[in-house]
Order: sequence, then C-alpha cells, then structure tokens
Amino acid sequence: MERNRLNFRTATGATELSPANSIDPPRGSPHNCAGTTSRKESPMLRLSAVLLAIFTATAPAKAATSSHHQLECPNIAPSSWNLHADARLVRSAILGARTGVMINDGAPPYLMPDQTYRRGGAWHNIWMLDDEPGWAYFVECQYLGSREVLRLGAAGLKQCEQVLRRNEDHPGADAPQTMACD
Repeated sequence: MERNRLNFRTATGATELSPANSIDPPRGSPHNCAGTTSRKESPMLRLSAVLLAIFTATAPAKAATSSHHQLECPNIAPSSWNLHADARLVRSAILGARTGVMINDGAPPYLMPDQTYRRGGAWHNIWMLDDEPGWAYFVECQYLGSREVLRLGAAGLKQCEQVLRRNEDHPGADAPQTMACD
C-alpha cells in the first residue's frame, strides 16, 4: 500500500516525511497512533482507573460542601449591626500581616488566592495559610448595605476557600458567596 508523503518546514528548509523516516511505530509494536497500547487491559486495572478518576473528580467537591468548618463568614450580617434582613455576605477576603503590626484599614494587606478554578457554575478561590512565625492571618467579611467589615482571626487554620456562585435570579447582581476555613 502506497503512503502519502508529507512535507513540513524546518528552520533549514523543507523535509520530506516518507515511510523510511516516518514517526509511526514499527509494525508489530504494541503502541498505536494515539500513544496507547493495543494489548488488552485486565478488568481490575480498568476498574482501578475508573475508580481513581471518579475519586479525584469528586473529592474536592465533597470537601467544599462540608458543613463543619472551623471558621466561616456568616451568611448574613450580625444582628447587632441593625441592617436590613437581606444584608447578605457580598465580599470576603484573606489578609496577612506581621504579628503586632496594626492593619491599615485604608490599604489592607489582602492576599491573592493560591489556587482558583471553576466547577459546576461556581468560582473557587483557595488560600493556603502557613504557620510562618511572626505572621497573623484574618478573614474579612463585608455585608450588603454596610461599609463595616467583620474581621475574624484565622490563627492555626491551614486553608480557606471562597466559593462564588452565579446569581441565576439577577445575572448582573453580586454573586452569592461563602468563605470557610479549616
């Protein structure tokens, strides 16, 4: 069977690809053109691969939906703030500052998330908090209708996750969100 010849251009000029210098695996090789083997895999190996794929896909989602966290921004403002009943959480952030140094409220030291990803219509931001001596971490929560913030100490916590969900009822409005730390 005659094979078509392909030309590709390199920095030195045109080079011809023919069966003699083809990148295809030799005949009788157990590898096909997709880089996988043509040998039959055992059912246990296939089952293990499927279970591993399912576990890695669902493990972060299960962790994100856990309702027992060591620290969370409340969904609504504290009642002592005397805000409307719909004063829901509209902004949350993580701050880091040297221990004993007062935080400048005009320019708070917000930290960037270590990881961000989108899953199922929600945006997830993850902060990994370390135990570096001389540093303190805080969770800041702000509510609809208030300029005040609720600042919670996050001492001894390892990770915080902010989840922003799409507001289906009002697409242009603030997205409902949560902030939870463990």
